Amino acid sequence: MNVYNFARKYLGQYKIKGDEIKAELCPYCRGGKHGDKETFALNIPKQTYNCKRGTCGKSGAFWQLCRDFG
Repeated sequence: MNVYNFARKYLGQYKIKGDEIKAELCPYCRGGKHGDKETFALNIPKQTYNCKRGTCGKSGAFWQLCRDFG
């Protein structure tokens, strides 16, 4: 699976901006209780991801994301 296939299957609404796929909602925290949007980014060339919500803060390599979501 590549980053584009993953985005289509698991991220719901997303946008591609430069080298990043930005999801409307983080697949881990889903935006928390306030439904924060566009806090999750998947870097295409580096194959890394992160959520900028302080209470989530998930980050890592793309292979970890694939492992977590099957």
